[in-house]
Amino acid sequence: MVGYTGGPAQVSIKGWGGGSESSLIRFLDNKVGQPVNIKSVNYRGDTMYVLVPSMDIVNELLNLSGVRFAGGKLTFQLKIPQVRFGGDSTGRDTQGSSSTSESANIKDRLINLLQTRADMQGSSLDLSSLAQDNIIKSIGADPLHDGKIFKAILVIAAQIYPSVVTISFADNGLRSLKPIVDLGVHFPGLRNLSLMNNMISDFRELDCLSSAGSTAPLGQLAELILVGNPAREAELAQAGGGLSYVDKVHQRFPTVSMLDMNPVTPRAQPGLAAEATNSGAAVKQLPFPTEQSFVENQGIGDMAKAFLAGFFGLYDGNRGGLADIYDEAAQFSLMVDTSAPTNAFAQTKAQSQKHVDLSVYIRISRNLVRVKSHMKRASALIVGRNAIMQAIGQLPATQHPV
Repeated sequence: MVGYTGGPAQVSIKGWGGGSESSLIRFLDNKVGQPVNIKSVNYRGDTMYVLVPSMDIVNELLNLSGVRFAGGKLTFQLKIPQVRFGGDSTGRDTQGSSSTSESANIKDRLINLLQTRADMQGSSLDLSSLAQDNIIKSIGADPLHDGKIFKAILVIAAQIYPSVVTISFADNGLRSLKPIVDLGVHFPGLRNLSLMNNMISDFRELDCLSSAGSTAPLGQLAELILVGNPAREAELAQAGGGLSYVDKVHQRFPTVSMLDMNPVTPRAQPGLAAEATNSGAAVKQLPFPTEQSFVENQGIGDMAKAFLAGFFGLYDGNRGGLADIYDEAAQFSLMVDTSAPTNAFAQTKAQSQKHVDLSVYIRISRNLVRVKSHMKRASALIVGRNAIMQAIGQLPATQHPV
């Protein structure tokens, strides 16, 4: 090849920006079928320049032009003469590109951070307690006083995990939500958000994530957790605080149906938040009119009422007395619908907002809308008298109005 004298050769790589340097090198090793043995890496703009040991490796890389990587299409080009960079001990460019090199290094570390914070399906991110994370400490970032790190994390997270629907920013000492103001831009389908144990003292901070102050509001938001924030605690401490608290949240996020792990009645369905008004809940239109309950005759009606009264009487007062109802072939399951509207008491009483807890029920819930696996559906079905009695015996005490 004209101008090439043998030995190490330089190749430029474009289209790699959706990934990291380390992931790209692993990708190339796999595609080539052997270690590429890159001797140095430099950057100019969005172009990576690598020094490889031989023309054999160069030819392998050139043959990969057009292959897709991290959402982009790679292009390789042999550089003759080589592009020169200011030399330092790392082989990075010290003549104008040191900041670019440093940014690429930070990006690599943030990718590693996200990989430790995402679930296996890539649908949930735990971004809580970032100030205590060793990767964040190694960058020298201060999430408590510099919101830029949140912005960078969200940009990269949207590239790697575009299907995220659940994010937790708990325990980050956030006084303002401006660091995550672009949350709706990067994750428009976000359904579950935790801001637990932060320092939010004014409900107006939520405006930047809602239609009140954002061009990309969280219009799909179904669950919000604000426990441990001064604004929430101060509101609930007031007379009638439960009602005004829910109202202030729904003014900003009318689609929320779970607030602080308690069910509330949403004002709009996800995706229809813009149609909701602050005057009251949106009216659901059913495809057919509702009718009164029906029983075949008075005798059957009386028998059903007597059975239910007896059943719930034992369930509330002496669950062990229900053992005779079930035999060894009996099957039992329960379903928790966390989106179902609660009653007026739960929406207007502060104490109810603090203490409604469905976690014990959720552990054995067989909600077929959420549980898709046939094996999980089968395992959630409780069979036999002893297993059923053990299950209902572990549920919280109740008092039914019958």
